[in-house]
Amino acid sequence: MEQRRIAGPDSVLWTIPPISEQPEKVHLLRDYLAKAEAAARRRDDHTVYSCYVKIAKYFRDFPDDLWLTEHFFHYALIVARRIKDDGGLKLARAYEYYGLAKEAQGKFDCRDLENACRYFIEFYNATRYKPWKEEDGTSMGSAADRCLVRIYLALVDKTGKDYMCEKIALCTKAHEIAVASGDWSLTAPACLKMGQLLEEADRSTEAITFYRGYFDLAKDANDYKNLGGACEALAKLFRKQNNMDDAIKYLKMFADICEEHCDWVQLCRACYLLGNAYDTVGDHAAALEWMKKAHKMPTYVNASNPALFGKTTEDARIMIGVTRAHQMNSNYTNTVLSEVRGAVLRAVGWKADPTDEINVFGGAASYRPRQRFTDTEPKRDVVMYSRHPASSFLHQN
Repeated sequence: MEQRRIAGPDSVLWTIPPISEQPEKVHLLRDYLAKAEAAARRRDDHTVYSCYVKIAKYFRDFPDDLWLTEHFFHYALIVARRIKDDGGLKLARAYEYYGLAKEAQGKFDCRDLENACRYFIEFYNATRYKPWKEEDGTSMGSAADRCLVRIYLALVDKTGKDYMCEKIALCTKAHEIAVASGDWSLTAPACLKMGQLLEEADRSTEAITFYRGYFDLAKDANDYKNLGGACEALAKLFRKQNNMDDAIKYLKMFADICEEHCDWVQLCRACYLLGNAYDTVGDHAAALEWMKKAHKMPTYVNASNPALFGKTTEDARIMIGVTRAHQMNSNYTNTVLSEVRGAVLRAVGWKADPTDEINVFGGAASYRPRQRFTDTEPKRDVVMYSRHPASSFLHQN
């Protein structure tokens, strides 16, 4: 009611009737609370616990009543601490339920995430080496692993960039739990996040170690999406270190694995990344070939849904133009600097009508002129310049 009053009549909360005007909710609260009170009088903590949990789960489906969910899960936790004859099963469930309730509130307040983390740690410790199962038949221990890894990573995202040591410490805990769980769906995001944090902290060597481990795990799990993420991350780091040989090695390995398993979408991505890598090292001919493969991949494999390749093929189309420009720049420069008679006039003519560049430039790409501008400053002949302004600057006294 207080939140509705503060929000005012223009708020959505103003249109939601209070619980006192919703008979179904009132009747459910009355029935279960009466049952819980009767059970408490006869010291039947199991029934009291069950009643509170049922009320909390009911209101979990109503976003406006989540405060009631948190309230009754908290009461269930208090009661569960008094139960000693079930080996701690209800207490473990109570830690899980209350942690989830706090996690839901953590979207608005980081302190709730920290509280959720405390209860998930208790849930994790309570389920070690226990054969307990969730309601859906899955292991409670696995559920505890998922909850704790998720909350640690959420805290990493909520922690400010100025607290990098704290972020890395939280992520290290998440990574250790994920690896111990043996669940790849937990290990993959933990490895990726750890590598990103180490990269942000300028600890490149450690980041590469994590990304390599991430790559190996993704390869073993046949997870090509994460494999691509590892390749991109490694290529980015190796590029910073001017170590493109290792970057290209990982990208080629990625492409081979994708082709072997007929994962054409990821193969298209790998070809694009290889094209970028070769363009970076100046091998524009190889870059152009890989970009063409990426661009034409849907046609090569007769893809039934070309839209899946959309972004990569469009990026490759743009990069084909960029790579061709880089390749032509070398040819054009060598032609202009060459001593072949009429070469400059042919190059100028080609600029006016850029077609048939193979016949225009011929073998100029492999020709190194005798003298480069970086070696010496050419002297202009004013008379020659006045007669042939396009090419006279190449003539020296």
